[in-house]
Amino acid sequence: MATNSESVLLPGGMQSATASLTSARRLLLRNVSFGLLDYMVQPLLMLATARYFIRHLGMAQFGLWMLVLAIIGSSGTLCTGFGDAALKYVSMMRGRRDYEGVMQVIESSFTLNLNCGIVVAIALYMLSPWASGHIFRLDRSLAAILIGALRIGALVLVVRSVAFVFISTLRAFENYRTAAQITSFTRIAIIGTALILIIQGHGVIAIMVGSFIWELAAISALVISVRKVLPAQTIGSSQPILRNLMSFGAYSWLQALSGTIFSQADRLLVAALLGPAALAYYGICIQAAQPIHGLAAAGLNVLFPHLSARLEQEDPAILSATLWGAARLNFLCVLALALPLLISSRTILTRWMGADFSLHAATSMSLVALSFAFLAFNIPGHYALMAFGQVRYLTGLNLFGAAISLVVAFALIPHFGIMGAALGRLSYGPITWLLYPKVSGLLRERASVNRY
Repeated sequence: MATNSESVLLPGGMQSATASLTSARRLLLRNVSFGLLDYMVQPLLMLATARYFIRHLGMAQFGLWMLVLAIIGSSGTLCTGFGDAALKYVSMMRGRRDYEGVMQVIESSFTLNLNCGIVVAIALYMLSPWASGHIFRLDRSLAAILIGALRIGALVLVVRSVAFVFISTLRAFENYRTAAQITSFTRIAIIGTALILIIQGHGVIAIMVGSFIWELAAISALVISVRKVLPAQTIGSSQPILRNLMSFGAYSWLQALSGTIFSQADRLLVAALLGPAALAYYGICIQAAQPIHGLAAAGLNVLFPHLSARLEQEDPAILSATLWGAARLNFLCVLALALPLLISSRTILTRWMGADFSLHAATSMSLVALSFAFLAFNIPGHYALMAFGQVRYLTGLNLFGAAISLVVAFALIPHFGIMGAALGRLSYGPITWLLYPKVSGLLRERASVNRY
């Protein structure tokens, strides 16, 4: 079964280079818009409702909720490496018109992600009492809330691990619209349910129960949507494809680990070293600045399946033009997003969260915004290397950057508070810029091979 997006995958003799480039850009722009929608819903909702949640839950319980989300997020990224592998290999098989191969990739990825999610969820369930008492040192009432919320979060983690495979499949078919509609509606429903629950006097545990119910509904919708773009027949998993998935997925998993260190570990350190109230301040800074990187990553994620499906068919000059055009646009967009927070963080926080909050967090928010901007500059090159299959190189680079970031944060948090965590983040981005020489070399090599 072919999708509408496959009209740009026709052999070169049937379309001119100009027409192919125009069609590809039109498809990219459409998917970019839905990728941005997919990303923007969650941070916009959290930014709009943060003050309301703090007022009704209190700073400590709001901080606990942020902590639970950080733990689930960090655990969940450890289960999504094989989802990225599915995105890579489904895109590649689709580019070859090998739909039996597509089915094999999905089946194998589903099994791998499900097993990984179950293992991590069991560990999270078992370790939650120890973490609440020994890592975060909470009093008895807050510890009970954290344990209950984390154990429900373990169930959410399993569902999300499987859902990511189906989201990746839709994206591999360059059907970002359906994936964005389902995930966006789910996020709106979760936040809306949370608002209703706190009005009725419920707390973090009830919010997590509501989240689990909506995640189950989302995965049902995703399965139905994936069936519409796939052939009807199913077959057993292929050992060669499984080996490729394991190889790519293992390095992608390590990349997810490095991303977790950057995006979540500093929050866990803040909670462990400074307490949940400090995490509430720091979490708001992250929520405000995260769109700098998140919007760029969500919009340019389309490069990964787009390039993966076309590497073996399309003129290298067209691929190069697409990539470097995206890089220039990304640079300008990141600057536009970062500058307001860099220049006016104190004013923004004062008007949004109040003068006292601004006094505690304004400088940290500027540093966090700069760190996200630095990291966002690498996004087009990152997706290009993923499409080229250079996951091993990316993994080494990201692990090194994440390790430096974590060491700096651990050393500085006791002395500078949440500002120390922000400085740790700042050290990561420039290290990842080393991927661009690798991208340039690969493009030159492919152009040279194509010439001869």
